[in-house]
Amino acid sequence: MEEHKKKMLIFIGIILIIIAIIAVLLGIIFKDEQDKKTSTEPNGVQDVISKEIEELKDESLFFALQNSINNYYSMLANKNTNSLLDILDDDFKKEKQINNSNIYNIINSDYETVSYIAKSIYYNPNSSISYYFINGYLTNMTMMEDEFQYYPSVNFLIVVDNKSRYFVIKPLESNLNIETFAKSYDIKSKNIKSETLLSSYTISEKNKLIVYITEFINLMVYDNKRAYLMLDDNTRKKYSSNDDFKNQMMDIYNKLSTNIFGFSFKEVNGERVYNIVDDKQNKITIYEKNTMNYRIGY
Repeated sequence: MEEHKKKMLIFIGIILIIIAIIAVLLGIIFKDEQDKKTSTEPNGVQDVISKEIEELKDESLFFALQNSINNYYSMLANKNTNSLLDILDDDFKKEKQINNSNIYNIINSDYETVSYIAKSIYYNPNSSISYYFINGYLTNMTMMEDEFQYYPSVNFLIVVDNKSRYFVIKPLESNLNIETFAKSYDIKSKNIKSETLLSSYTISEKNKLIVYITEFINLMVYDNKRAYLMLDDNTRKKYSSNDDFKNQMMDIYNKLSTNIFGFSFKEVNGERVYNIVDDKQNKITIYEKNTMNYRIGY
């Protein structure tokens, strides 16, 4: 009888030991799975990374990204070092070996009154981390009103964490086809350490049209050929050549007004056609294919 009790106790002890070993093994496996989950699924939500590229159609987001680049140039002009180091992409800082003592030796900050105008943006839609590839141009007005610097092609990459709305910015080479570059870029999940938020931006239709007319008038000075190519077919026929258009620049400048009296619009062949009357009673037509991609007639 005693012998039978001893055997039972030994048997139960072995079972308890086996259960303990299984519990330890399960704990190790579970911890490993949790570690993997933590590294790939922040806050328990797995990042969805799309690598498809398309042109950005969201007007508010387009101008919000443009505004963020102008804020970046304002930081440069004002030598706001801490904000710049926060907003710059970590890979870019590492690649260029940027720190707070050499940043202005590596990135040009010799600006006074800067205006960056975005012209086309491509991105990866439906993604936890959005990559925005941006092409535009830059003007820098100096203290002398008749002097300016004009850079016809300036490119950026802005990467946004769509959960937090924090973003980083990376200056790109100027001699890029931004669409081709975007489609060949290695898009992947990215840990955004910046604490700079992508602010929302709203613009009324009337103010957008004022931006378009103002841009056209400014480009007659900054980049006359670019302004000439923005004319619709009927308006371009008024001038025998780009040189003729250039020679009449001051007449056009004095004729057109950026103040809008009224406007209407309709959809025609995938374009938004705006019929505008300015406060000088000029009739202006804008054919908008996409945000900041338009032709103008008068």
